[in-house]
Amino acid sequence: MIALETIYKGSVYSGCEIEIKEEIDEQEYNVDLTGANIQMDLKRNDTIFKTLKTSDNTLLISENKIIIPSHIPTLEPGVYLFDFNVIMPNGDPFTGLAGGQWEILDPITIR
Repeated sequence: MIALETIYKGSVYSGCEIEIKEEIDEQEYNVDLTGANIQMDLKRNDTIFKTLKTSDNTLLISENKIIIPSHIPTLEPGVYLFDFNVIMPNGDPFTGLAGGQWEILDPITIR
């Protein structure tokens, strides 16, 4: 499971890079994601609250990395679950990526 950095509502998420590798015959290989179409849905109680995707640059790709850029999320406090839907450039789905969670905290002091 992937755990994104916990942040407070209204604060800047510093971003992250998620490296994608595939194990074949007990050896790890980088998965080249160049040109892939990737979507990440952030859900709570089976409701989608935010979608990040490569088609609108809210997700980026660098070779074998999925990059969530630095930004200020518009999510309410709570724990969100996510997974990735990856369609490779040839149209095939890439399965087996771990899902994860992201917690947004309610700030105590608000300006």
